[in-house]
Amino acid sequence: MFKHVLVATDLRPRSGEILCGLSAMDPGLVEKITLLHVLDERSNGHPLDEQKQEQMSKQKASLEGRGFTVETEVKKGVPFDLIVHEAQVREASLVVIGRGDSPRWKSRIMGETVLRVLELCPSPVLVCHGEDLRKPLFEDVVLGIDFSNEAHRALQVLKKLSQAKPGIVKKVALLHVHEQKNIDLLLKLVNREEIEKIVALERERLEEFVVSLKEAGILEVSIRMRTGKPVDEILADLEENRPTLAVLGAQGQGRSEMYRIGTTAFRVAQMASCGVLVIPLSRPALPF
Repeated sequence: MFKHVLVATDLRPRSGEILCGLSAMDPGLVEKITLLHVLDERSNGHPLDEQKQEQMSKQKASLEGRGFTVETEVKKGVPFDLIVHEAQVREASLVVIGRGDSPRWKSRIMGETVLRVLELCPSPVLVCHGEDLRKPLFEDVVLGIDFSNEAHRALQVLKKLSQAKPGIVKKVALLHVHEQKNIDLLLKLVNREEIEKIVALERERLEEFVVSLKEAGILEVSIRMRTGKPVDEILADLEENRPTLAVLGAQGQGRSEMYRIGTTAFRVAQMASCGVLVIPLSRPALPF
């Protein structure tokens, strides 16, 4: 499924969350991993000292011990530019990056790197969080569904994953959030019965997705519908149900086609109590 996984590591203690997220993946899903460390040229980009060389060797050995095939790369540049560039030229099927120690990303450089990778990367991005993930990564998945093209592509990714490795995706919850402000606006235009009809139609569409996922080999598929602010409701659902992974489409309305991460996907990736896989719809080749 994942022919080439590009793993961005800053070699700090917090990068252990990346290893944890990868260790929760089935090595049979991954053909090759490139463990990439970027020497930040904005702070002189000094070569790796002995301690960081040892840390990179340990990370490589840890992944190899899990059964992955791993190569290492150390390059100099601006971290987010180089990560996106390497993802593009290597045709990475997945980029893995750590969220960092703080759920609010108090570290400016780490926050900038993750945000810009999410904005620009042509590949799906797995934002890892936590160092105590004992269950397989795809065992219990929450898939955000807003009926956009991006959400549909995220659903297709899960289907293909299940078909490529039967049994790898055990449980999926389709989560749809009715935005409260839209409900309030509709109430000014139509009566509540009409709104209930709309909700019933949405549930019918979700039921069609359930059938589609079950036909792909995912045995346990459920629907959850909530009302409120999408970010708040998704985060609350993740906290209540404690899945192993959240999957979202990267729907954004930036000033350019190169900026395609929406507020919901970004904030969930920033604040979620689990790892978040962000799936882009389509992105143009970047001018590197």
